[in-house]
Amino acid sequence: MQEALNRSHLSHKMRVALVAELNKSGWSIPRIIGVFSGMVDFDRRKTEYQVKNIVGKGYSPFKCSTIMQEGECLHEECGIYRRKAGIPLKPITGWGVAR
Repeated sequence: MQEALNRSHLSHKMRVALVAELNKSGWSIPRIIGVFSGMVDFDRRKTEYQVKNIVGKGYSPFKCSTIMQEGECLHEECGIYRRKAGIPLKPITGWGVAR
């Protein structure tokens, strides 16, 4: 998943979806911010503001159909996709920030 995130063209909508999903999964704000640190356009101050705003407003994770319509489905790299397809889950690792 990290490779998929290390690109600058991830739309704002999909960044919101990612924050909402990670927040629902119990990730801390610093850990969520760390996910975006490899992006070419990463700005810690802006990212922290956006992440806190999304978490504070309680955004719900996006439906898979919405993400697929945006052309941003990670397929086998996504735990939800893997679960629905009956593919064994693999742990999310990396980003060096504790939950």
